[in-house]
Amino acid sequence: SLCSSADAAVAAEATLSLARLTGEASLLKALTARAVDDPRAIAAIGTLPAATAEAELRSLAGPRDPYIRGAAIKSLAKRSPAVAVPLVRDALESDHAALRVFALEAAITATDVSYIPVLRLLAQSEDRLERRLACAALVRAGEPGAAGELLATVDEARRAGDAWVEVLTAE
Repeated sequence: SLCSSADAAVAAEATLSLARLTGEASLLKALTARAVDDPRAIAAIGTLPAATAEAELRSLAGPRDPYIRGAAIKSLAKRSPAVAVPLVRDALESDHAALRVFALEAAITATDVSYIPVLRLLAQSEDRLERRLACAALVRAGEPGAAGELLATVDEARRAGDAWVEVLTAE
């Protein structure tokens, strides 16, 4: 079957499709097992309607590989923003840059005023991407003056020749 394909992307897509059609919790477990090797499977788990999906995402959002943890937090923020708040807040303060980026993306998707103090700090980061995402999250949270800061980070990125700025600006 396609669910057991040697191609990880094919197997994940086939498993997700079957899980969507059947709502089978056991298929969520198969996606979770693959998530250790493929963060895209975590995003797939987040799209499933089963209550088990939220539990799986919470489990994956615990201490582990920062990329897996970050993808789970980002998916959980889309699915259940209130549940994700403490996880996002913790990840925003992480020492791992990739985890902070996932958390910043989650903070943009699902705003919470409790993020504002750490977002203000990240808006001063030396990393342009972190700074831009933090400013965007502050704008989403309604923080006064954040829109001007966001525009300044976009202008700075354009001057530096950052090709991603056009993609991020379009979002």
